[in-house]
Amino acid sequence: MNTEELVASVLRDAPQQSVIVCAPGRTSEVVYRARPECTLFIDSMGDVIPLALGIALAAPAVRVHGFETDGGLLMNLSVLPVLAAQLPENLSVVIVDNGIYESSGGLPSRTSPIDWDRLLGAFGIPPAALRVAGVTNDDPLPAATKPLDGAHSSYLVEALLSAYQGREPRLPARKV
Repeated sequence: MNTEELVASVLRDAPQQSVIVCAPGRTSEVVYRARPECTLFIDSMGDVIPLALGIALAAPAVRVHGFETDGGLLMNLSVLPVLAAQLPENLSVVIVDNGIYESSGGLPSRTSPIDWDRLLGAFGIPPAALRVAGVTNDDPLPAATKPLDGAHSSYLVEALLSAYQGREPRLPARKV
């Protein structure tokens, strides 16, 4: 399975107005092509699960999907006990495991195998609660095509969440 096939399989049954939180790199490019209007693009590694969890807890009526990468999760394993303690019903997280840091040149994301089920189980996270999907992408990493960055996409997600909650969107802070 490649990244496009994985994203398509996850989003196939996802409501159109789901909020999607996405890791940088190929994954964000693929998700942008599928659902640009409801995706929060993260510009740093390891922040997908904390942000997706926060949105899911703050807006329980909204379905939230997180697409984290193996490298991103390995940079922030400290989120796992928090996730295990919460696990809201409206949150779905997929770890896109290609085994490399693709965006930064293809270095391995680890030097030894990981038994994801045992790792997650050590924190009390059942395998069904967090899906790890191995992907292989034979094509070269595409050039960045999405015109949004994390800040701009956060305004789109705020507008979506405010509509769900029946309130006016919050305005971004102004720098003086």
